[in-house]
Amino acid sequence: MSPWPGPRLLLLAAVVVVVSTIIPAPMLAAAADVGGCTPGKCGNLTVSIPFGVVSGSEENRCAQMGFQVHCKDDVPYLGYYEPEYGLRILHIFLHNGSLLVSDVHKLGDFDLSGDGTRCHVPTANTATKVGHPFSISPLNQNLVFYNCTKPLAPRTARRAGLVDTVCRNNTFVRTGGRYNESGGIDGGYALEGCSATAVPVLVASGEVNASHYQQLISDGFLLTWEPPSAGNGKGKSTRWEIIVGPVCGAVFMFAVCSGCFAWYKRKKRRQAVASNEFMRSGSMTSYSKDLELDGSPHIFTFEELEEATDGFSASRELGDGGFGTVYKGKAHVCRSCCL
Repeated sequence: MSPWPGPRLLLLAAVVVVVSTIIPAPMLAAAADVGGCTPGKCGNLTVSIPFGVVSGSEENRCAQMGFQVHCKDDVPYLGYYEPEYGLRILHIFLHNGSLLVSDVHKLGDFDLSGDGTRCHVPTANTATKVGHPFSISPLNQNLVFYNCTKPLAPRTARRAGLVDTVCRNNTFVRTGGRYNESGGIDGGYALEGCSATAVPVLVASGEVNASHYQQLISDGFLLTWEPPSAGNGKGKSTRWEIIVGPVCGAVFMFAVCSGCFAWYKRKKRRQAVASNEFMRSGSMTSYSKDLELDGSPHIFTFEELEEATDGFSASRELGDGGFGTVYKGKAHVCRSCCL
């Protein structure tokens, strides 16, 4: 028979089982390998934390929430949309928390194939593709595209600085000054009878030449981002918080259970000492004789019990009862007794 492991060992084993139940194995494995994130590649772009390359529906544990990079045909796209609609990443500047992106899909609007009827100016502001944690830098400038319901007078077009697009069908483009944080178009750039769409572009110096709008869109614009917080996405802090919380709870539970166990053992020990003192005392002998005179069962003194069990020998142990250890003994009042 295997030796009894003891209550403390069993209690510790129970806590280990609880912790392993609370924390899934994949999470523990991820925590153990939390420092193993290495830079990835997509085409010529190096992708480092907080960004991470993802493929299809697969997750990348190194990528913070919102910093997923979709790589399609070696071309990186910011992970808000499918690559067919997302912003193409041209460069990432980790040292100052910014990246250069391009809304290249808007170039497809200027489609002159066939009879040219598919050609049109962009119909949605680029700002609709940008969300937390990113924002469009005020260093960018606006290109404002117009789709007008009727031809504009040449004088009006010149005064507004409008340039015809390749579509020619009453569509124009102009520079709109510095990009504003609201993502909208200032009222000074509104034209009666025309809908307007804004596309941010980054110009190194000098004024923007609106006639180069396709090249400006290709060259991209600047996004900035806030440093990922500890509570976002799949960051290291979040992973450790998820693990440390249950572990601390399990340790606290183990401490409480250990305290209760120690209190119980101390209580039993005190009861045993009190019982021994009572049995050793003269009052116990007197009390035993009084009971026997009344015909009550014999009550053994401590010395009688010690003699009957060979000094409470371990070879005489039968098990544990509700009031302590049970021994097999022989006394003058009985041939064999359970004491």
